[in-house]
Amino acid sequence: DRVPFLSRTALQRLIDEQAVTLNGRVPKASTRLHRGDRIVAALPPPPSNAIGAEEIPLHVLHEDDHIVVVNKQPDLIVHPARSHKTGTLINALAWHFLHRSGGTLSTVGEEIARPGVVHRLDKHTSGVMVCAKSDTAHWRLARQFEKRTTQKRYLCIVHGEVEPESDVIDLPPGKHLTIKEKYAVRHDELGKPSQTIYRAREIYQGYSLLEVELRTGRTHQIRVHLSHIGYPLVGDDLYGGL
Repeated sequence: DRVPFLSRTALQRLIDEQAVTLNGRVPKASTRLHRGDRIVAALPPPPSNAIGAEEIPLHVLHEDDHIVVVNKQPDLIVHPARSHKTGTLINALAWHFLHRSGGTLSTVGEEIARPGVVHRLDKHTSGVMVCAKSDTAHWRLARQFEKRTTQKRYLCIVHGEVEPESDVIDLPPGKHLTIKEKYAVRHDELGKPSQTIYRAREIYQGYSLLEVELRTGRTHQIRVHLSHIGYPLVGDDLYGGL
């Protein structure tokens, strides 16, 4: 927890390479710790949080001195992460500001390579995103999302002919018990209150086009809720949509 930029595997490699000592001796990774033990680790420097500018196609819907609104294309990750350092929306915005509009993203979140990121969309989801160009705008937008005064609606195609044609899904999602990247409905202390409203726009043979409105913004909320009631998103192999 103290070294967020290294994975557990990387930390274990440091132990194997004798870059960690326990009470002055080289331990094994399996060594049990006790109160008062002294651990010294020679850590590599953390990665730079500087955002590289990359020329990635970007559809800007609106921009002023305070915000930039983009229509994010599918298969684009929003911000750099441990396994994706480049090719993100933030890299694309850095190039856009440098070569086209001027300005920068807010400084809020830059220490974790997420400057200006007020909300996110999944990699495979397309849609409108608002990013902050000033710190004041960032905090005010974040407050709106926190107070749920921002409306979020999506269109999605699901397997099955939905019944009823409109409903409120009120189920608490949380981390899946065994699959790291997946979430599931959990009726325990790890489940978080979550509400999704869906309305059928079109019903096809074996499929439905839904308009979905979120009252909360949990990770994978739409995917978890619709899959749980038997209507997974088409193409969503993680939640049974193939």
